[in-house]
Amino acid sequence: SEITEPVPMAALPPPDVGLEAWLACLEAFCDIYASFGYLNVVGLFETFYLSNQPSNYSAST
Repeated sequence: SEITEPVPMAALPPPDVGLEAWLACLEAFCDIYASFGYLNVVGLFETFYLSNQPSNYSAST
């Protein structure tokens, strides 16, 4: 039986630290920031609709 040495893996490329990489990070942050606003506004609408509902509708409809 013959023992062979493992083939070395290729080195990873250096991380991208250029302007495009930082712009991608900024874009991701803005997307997450905006989506949290949409999630929070649902509770605001619910509070408004429950306190200002028309008198001929019940709260369950």
